[in-house]
Amino acid sequence: MRFDLKTTSFILPLESYGAVYGYQVSNDFVRRWQELNEIFRKNKSYLPFGSLATALRWHLGCFIRLDPYQDMFKSGKQLFLVASKQVPRDILATCLDFWEDEIDRQCDTPVLGSLVREGALTECTLDIGANIQTRKNACPTAPGWVWEASKWRVAERLVQQDLRIDTDTPLKFILDSQASLVCWDRPLGNQTGKVQGYGMHVITPRLITVPGFELPAIHLNSSISRLATQWKDSKKYSLKHAWFQVSQDKPLLNISIASIKKEEKWFKVWSDLSVRLLNRIGYTDISEPEGYDLAYLQPVRARYEKTPVNFPIGKGVGLPFHHYVAAHAHSTLNEAKPIGLQKEAPKQLPVKELSTQKPDTTQWHSFIQDAGGNHLQIICLYSSHIVRKRLQHELQQLLMGVMEVPIDVEDGHWFQAGPVKILFISPESNQQFLLSTNPEEDIISWMQQVIEGIKLSQNELSGFIVETCENDVLENTPKNYADPKPLIRRLLATHGHVSQFVRASTLRQQDGKGVCHGAKRAIHDLLRMTGCYLLPFEESPDSSKDCWFIGHFIRKSSKDNNHFHIAITACKAGSHQSLMLSPTGSWEIIPRGIASYISAQDRPKQKADACKFINHGLKLFVNRFPEARFILLMDVGASGTLWPELNDTQPEGTGSLPDISRDERVSIVRIRNDSSILPRPAGTIDFNSPLNEKGELNPGGSKGIFSHIDSDYHGAYYCTQTSAVLDKDYSRGRTRFADQPRNLQNDRQAQTLTEIVVLNKGSFEEKELVTTISKLCFQNLTWIDKQKTSLPSPLHLGQAYVIDALGDID
Repeated sequence: MRFDLKTTSFILPLESYGAVYGYQVSNDFVRRWQELNEIFRKNKSYLPFGSLATALRWHLGCFIRLDPYQDMFKSGKQLFLVASKQVPRDILATCLDFWEDEIDRQCDTPVLGSLVREGALTECTLDIGANIQTRKNACPTAPGWVWEASKWRVAERLVQQDLRIDTDTPLKFILDSQASLVCWDRPLGNQTGKVQGYGMHVITPRLITVPGFELPAIHLNSSISRLATQWKDSKKYSLKHAWFQVSQDKPLLNISIASIKKEEKWFKVWSDLSVRLLNRIGYTDISEPEGYDLAYLQPVRARYEKTPVNFPIGKGVGLPFHHYVAAHAHSTLNEAKPIGLQKEAPKQLPVKELSTQKPDTTQWHSFIQDAGGNHLQIICLYSSHIVRKRLQHELQQLLMGVMEVPIDVEDGHWFQAGPVKILFISPESNQQFLLSTNPEEDIISWMQQVIEGIKLSQNELSGFIVETCENDVLENTPKNYADPKPLIRRLLATHGHVSQFVRASTLRQQDGKGVCHGAKRAIHDLLRMTGCYLLPFEESPDSSKDCWFIGHFIRKSSKDNNHFHIAITACKAGSHQSLMLSPTGSWEIIPRGIASYISAQDRPKQKADACKFINHGLKLFVNRFPEARFILLMDVGASGTLWPELNDTQPEGTGSLPDISRDERVSIVRIRNDSSILPRPAGTIDFNSPLNEKGELNPGGSKGIFSHIDSDYHGAYYCTQTSAVLDKDYSRGRTRFADQPRNLQNDRQAQTLTEIVVLNKGSFEEKELVTTISKLCFQNLTWIDKQKTSLPSPLHLGQAYVIDALGDID
């Protein structure tokens, strides 16, 4: 079977999912559950029923889902529990007894378990396929339990056979309590210097919807979890989850970890109630986390949420592994139909790239004027000599086309190259306040004096590159001392300035050509934040009228799931001009928009306020340019919470898109780039392709614009682009298991897709829109070398502003 690109996603017939057992409960059971729920709601918390499900999954070794909200309270069916095996009443009642006792200490006698023993539970059989509602020319919908039951069914089938890789090497996987397939018996180990590190391959099945198919698809996403060898962690490199192998004939417990303070010392504890439940029932005897030595990898393996720099095992499993996973699924799920892609564009799309010639004075004036100023002021605030040296060198290389003499000025004196002004400053006490943590009020006072000592033109573009402290300093921060970075960033923003931060350790290295990529990247990122782009945005499909690309990027707050961070950008096609919607509801030049977002005390956060804010801002913008056309690019992510019609399972025409969707001048395009819910490319070769004479297999890659082969209806396009790093990875031809130890620290790249769904083509032809948007993914505005973005540039800008500007103050 030949594809232009094959993937790790498959369509299974509905009957393949089989049936599960459902358990309905009595009205008395429901009333008691609601009482418990109300207790937790008063404390602004959630009833921890997930831990009960985890304990049952481990003990019964099967799929268990407690569904006490979606079905029981809304549909009136009182469906409480779904399982792939029959659940013995005595086991469930015992678990409920101990669980209720743990969560309601005021209750002398647990109620729920007693009700189960008295017959409150009624068993029924639920056909999974019959509960998937298919729709003509649309993605399917299903109750919540169906999505989880389906992935368990598939996981149970995939784990029955070994995965064959490289020279027919067998890999055995075991299930964990979340239905992930874990390569427990073959962890990868590597040592760099004195640091020993381990990694473990994990395959996560998921039932997804794919525009173009009326049935759901099983998607297999492979990753490598980097494992800690000690319990000591930090805020930046935290340990929040672990696997625990209690017994070889049971699923791995996938449980969460928390840190608590006792007598001025921090300790790790199991934050998942399931461990206490299993211990109390007598099934297990699990100690607290630090009773186990992580260096032995048995029976506990804790994984980093974010892995430390220079970890001995790199990121990613590599393209060959994705190929073997796809081949394994194709063999094991023999009735499944692979989701393959065919190329729509016959060759690589032509996009503008940075010239090898440095921009001259006229070009720099054009960049800066389009950004909203006459001059660009770059202020480098540093402590270490190496930081100044590297930044000075890379600025000199960037401005080669406008410089008459090299940058050679003392601190505190401006150097001017055409419309660009540069200032290096290293104020008194810089080491204390830049490279160390201090009381918050002291940092703010010091930085305020620094700002007041710089004579900046308030009406010009200005950005700071600031040296900040190293990670090890932050990991040992004394009580009541603060990280200077977020405080300095916010203070600069209150004065209308954007900022980019660097560490000396990232600027020490230069490549063979004398380029310091850390310094170069910081400078180009600052250009982006000031709105100065070295390339124009892509032309519109029809250049006879002005056209604006509007990027609509939303993310939920990490501190409050009901709050939203909003970045709405507008980029004029064929120009360098861009604007941003500020928290006040006005459209500002990019640096002012970013600064106002960082410094704003009152941003629209709740769902209703966010929708109202976005609608007002978009209407204001399109009315400002009555003769122009607009292409609204909407990233799904959290945007699907605000605008439900962006979701595959939402019926069309529900009116749940921004108000400007009814304007005939507006085209609306949905964008997704989350590899956990999109088909994952697995090469171009057949599933059963043989190895070459070296015992290697090159899955191959392809770039351009693609659509589905043999879909039920036309749904989505996909664009993808290879890179120099990715091309190198193709040539490796083997998985990490067969690679040389010296290569294990390298990241293993794989190809990803950007999904493009045209919701409203407006006045453009659909394929013209798709081609233009794909080019926006393939162009690098200020980014260095030939790096590409997985989101179209207007969306990428919004994403960068949210991550860069709000990441450390959320």
